[in-house]
Amino acid sequence: MTFYSILFAVAFLASVQDLFLALFTRSLWHLPFPAVVSVLVFIDTIYTTHYMESKGPDYGLTLKMLDLLGVLFLLLALTVLSPDTNSFVKVGSSAQIFGFSPHASFWLSLSLYFAVTIVWHLKAGIPPSNLSYGIVVLMLVACGLSFFKQDGVDAAVAVVILMVLVVYLVMEQAGVKPRSRSAQR
Repeated sequence: MTFYSILFAVAFLASVQDLFLALFTRSLWHLPFPAVVSVLVFIDTIYTTHYMESKGPDYGLTLKMLDLLGVLFLLLALTVLSPDTNSFVKVGSSAQIFGFSPHASFWLSLSLYFAVTIVWHLKAGIPPSNLSYGIVVLMLVACGLSFFKQDGVDAAVAVVILMVLVVYLVMEQAGVKPRSRSAQR
């Protein structure tokens, strides 16, 4: 668990730093984006730590590599969100992945992160909920919508995703899991 703890401590500190930067130095429209990353890291840290301590699958090389990949996607999202003020690398104000806009790059990175968490759960023997798959789809839709460059639309979508993540967190912490596909059979 030490490997996991260190990785997600770095991700959490970076996301909270960006959240505070958005709160104190940027417009209100920027705030939901780092909030989404902070909530994702919080959910992953709390849920995985609880699961590992209570039921503990073997935290072997595969799960560690998936955690590393997930953190890299989170840090990539933070880098394109705040290319000049993040803690890792200063890439200039035109940070893009594959030529996508910063918000499209942000949502693509988070989609990939959440997809990695689904694979992590499958490898650990934890059936992912349908809501997990829905969150990935929602983030991919947000990525697609960001190509239209409508003022405020990205922030509104981020607020919706933030609310869905809070519902997901509450459901996970309360032990009320949305039915997985395997449970429906």
